[in-house]
Amino acid sequence: MELKKLIITKYLKILSVFLVLVLILAGCDNSAPSQSAESDNSKLFDEESFYRRSRTRTNQITVDMNSTAVDANLVQTSAKTVKFQKQKDKYETTVIGHFNGSSLLIWEGSLSPPDYMKWGDPVTITMTVEKDPVNNQLIYSFGPSGCQFWPPASLWISWKDLGSETAELYYIDETGQYVRQEFDGINLFDYTYLIFITHFSRYAVAYSD
Repeated sequence: MELKKLIITKYLKILSVFLVLVLILAGCDNSAPSQSAESDNSKLFDEESFYRRSRTRTNQITVDMNSTAVDANLVQTSAKTVKFQKQKDKYETTVIGHFNGSSLLIWEGSLSPPDYMKWGDPVTITMTVEKDPVNNQLIYSFGPSGCQFWPPASLWISWKDLGSETAELYYIDETGQYVRQEFDGINLFDYTYLIFITHFSRYAVAYSD
């Protein structure tokens, strides 16, 4: 009789453990949709996060502007036309790549052309990179001026041509002052910074020890 009770007791313990495992697995299955929803939501543009990451801090650096490179061999421009989708009334997704590994991704519906251009006309985007060997920096400029992007375009800026493991990223304001630019991502294998932009500006990456 005692043996029978012992067997029944062990059986009940095993059954209890089994039921607990079933409940745990069921709980994981129920949480799966919320995780998926979180993943989907993470793909949406986070405006608050964008402005938090895009804050800049002033950090003046010394640059010999009179010695900026003017040799045509040190200036490279790439261009691509963003086409308009009439049926959707928006500009299509476009990637503009540069010879040095930099690229600009414009999302569908993100581009608003300059005020002087007619809505719906094709917009040719240019990316110019000037290598300044005197100051050991790369200067990035874009056109046409006046383009707006919302949601922001993704700009990958390469410093590979500097021959440095690291580099400092700067925004060049209207007065020519270099302001330290916070980046939104970095790829140390390709030597590129990622920043999200809502309009065109001038940027520079400079050699860093």
